[in-house]
Amino acid sequence: MANIFNFIIPLLLLFSSCALVNSLTPKAEISMNQGDTIEHIIKQMGKPDSYELVGSFEFLKYIDHDLIIHFNYGGFVQKFIIDSYEDNAYNLEVDSISSNSPITKIKILPNMEKISEGDLLFQLVKSYVEILLQGNKISYTDKEKDADIILGISYGIGDPQIDVRTISRTIWGYDTDKTVYSTITNNHGSTQVTSTIPGKGIYALGTNTETIKDVTFIRYLSLKGIDTKSFLKNNKIVERFNVIATSKGPSDDFRLILPSLIAGSWAWFNKDSKLKQYYSIGESSLKVWILRNWNLINNPPVSPHASTP
Repeated sequence: MANIFNFIIPLLLLFSSCALVNSLTPKAEISMNQGDTIEHIIKQMGKPDSYELVGSFEFLKYIDHDLIIHFNYGGFVQKFIIDSYEDNAYNLEVDSISSNSPITKIKILPNMEKISEGDLLFQLVKSYVEILLQGNKISYTDKEKDADIILGISYGIGDPQIDVRTISRTIWGYDTDKTVYSTITNNHGSTQVTSTIPGKGIYALGTNTETIKDVTFIRYLSLKGIDTKSFLKNNKIVERFNVIATSKGPSDDFRLILPSLIAGSWAWFNKDSKLKQYYSIGESSLKVWILRNWNLINNPPVSPHASTP
């Protein structure tokens, strides 16, 4: 019997056959087994918060349970994954323009000077883009002659943008009322008199000036598709689409934000956004989870009921 479940996903809890979800979710009546169908799960748990179809794999996500259900080819439950998310969301701006021409197969190349196909960071970006293509039901090839689109990828981090601000803050003081005691003496004797001198209450003592320095970076990813036939035949660049995702923030770690940039580009690949689209995408995004864990969850699409001679 072929077994496709014998690998470990670090830091994630995997449930084997007949595993009960009620040990990790308040919905104690819910029981899932490997081999259950998507329809069965949705009937019990309701509509998922997120759904993704990537190649021959399907994913459902229920945020309130930190639960990801992983289906293999044929729609059978393959794994139950409980993951707690520490979400660092990034604000993204996505701008896409497209001729909306159909695409069947793509060849991926770097679109930057001095960056080769063997560059390690390019290889990482390419691996994420290949998942994006599968999510959009587009295949890819290593042979230019077999592709109708050459996808040029460019990415990076801009120079630091420094914003220096000077803030003046008022220093406040408080002056309370004062009680004064005095003695009045006359022919009839001495009398003690008490009087109150009103204080100023809250008043400004002065100002304190502080200089604040903010350093931010523009992080970007561009996916530009050009017509292969025009390029190979006439060395002419004819754009078919261009998706640009950018984010501005304090981190200059491109690998940290890369999955969010890919996730933001996912829905607009070879589509026209008309206007710039704005998102906040972080680790809790199902697309980001899939991108980060793809190498671990990408097993041959074999049904749990399949067998080998």
